[in-house]
Amino acid sequence: MTTITDAIIVGGGSSGTAIQCALARAGIGRTVLLERGVLAGGPTGRSPAILRQQYGHAELVRMAQFGIDYFHSWQEHSSGNCDYRRIALLAVAGEENLAAFDTTLEIMRECGARVEPIAPADLGRWIPGARHDDVLRAAIEPDAGYCDPHATALSFAAQARTHGAQLMQGVEVLDLLRSDGRVCGVRTASGDILAPIVILAAGPWTPMLAARAGVALPIRTVRHSVAQLLRPAATPAMEVMLADYINGIYFRPEGADQCLAGSLRGADTADVADPDRFDEGISEDVFVELAQRMVHRVPDWTELGDGGGWSSLFDVTPDAYPLIGPVEQLPGLYVAAGLSGHGFKLCPAIAHMITAHITGQASRFDLALFSPERFAAGKPIVGRASYHYRTPLVA
Repeated sequence: MTTITDAIIVGGGSSGTAIQCALARAGIGRTVLLERGVLAGGPTGRSPAILRQQYGHAELVRMAQFGIDYFHSWQEHSSGNCDYRRIALLAVAGEENLAAFDTTLEIMRECGARVEPIAPADLGRWIPGARHDDVLRAAIEPDAGYCDPHATALSFAAQARTHGAQLMQGVEVLDLLRSDGRVCGVRTASGDILAPIVILAAGPWTPMLAARAGVALPIRTVRHSVAQLLRPAATPAMEVMLADYINGIYFRPEGADQCLAGSLRGADTADVADPDRFDEGISEDVFVELAQRMVHRVPDWTELGDGGGWSSLFDVTPDAYPLIGPVEQLPGLYVAAGLSGHGFKLCPAIAHMITAHITGQASRFDLALFSPERFAAGKPIVGRASYHYRTPLVA
């Protein structure tokens, strides 16, 4: 059986569903989204879905701002629910990353993001009992927050369907179809689907799909673990999120009695050869390492409980910035992948960029900067600030 449509989106995570929703709202309602499993069944569903603006490149700051504004005003423009929670992000830095931290704050202010310096000695006002003797700089980002990634992806998809879009779950794309030097659709076990536009937003599976059409994407897959730390009974509930650029840890509250914690250190990730075969749990060593970093910053959490955790996948590029936009090598093919762990907060901006290009409208952002072919052209993205940690920790 052969189906004909206007555009095909491959991947039912936050980016794929956001793109289909944006296309539908722009009047391209005859689209098909193909998801090999279920919506948000991959990395999206395991994301802490943190919204923040701390980046070393102004364009990503602006894209993150767009996302925060989008989720903050969700009820004004969208149906369904993203379960948006506004909660401040406290960031701290020591000697090792002080210059990068100062530059990051400078970039944020240049882009109009609200970020307020605080004295290290005042950390306890935000996180009772927080250690500050190793902190040289601290700041609060009051407009940060987080969402429910499952609810968000499902709501994007539901809104797209009200405009005539089609969703097909449990359908795997086997190959990309080509004709006269351009993409013309996809092949599935259920038959071919023809369209002049195919958008690959399949996270770690994107480079394998592109390779079947002769397109090489410089994306590697790494494993990232998240620990669920149970709050000690004698300590108050966390009311902020934390980005600790000294210990290389982030955490955010999950309800009143636990926190989700993960590593900010790239060295803590491990390459994954096959995204269909990896350990989805969290090892005891990794859990203990994250718990120790948490206790280092908040000694009152020494008696924290073990709530388990999980591991997911990041699709990472050599410069750690996304691949977004058309593939000149194969006209009609678009990519939204290599998001390097930033995909959820950027998905509204990514959807806007792809939709603007397809419809011929002006984009708020520099799509060419994120070209999927920038590495072949010798044009990697170079940010003004990057963070490094000398001490190797558990992978």
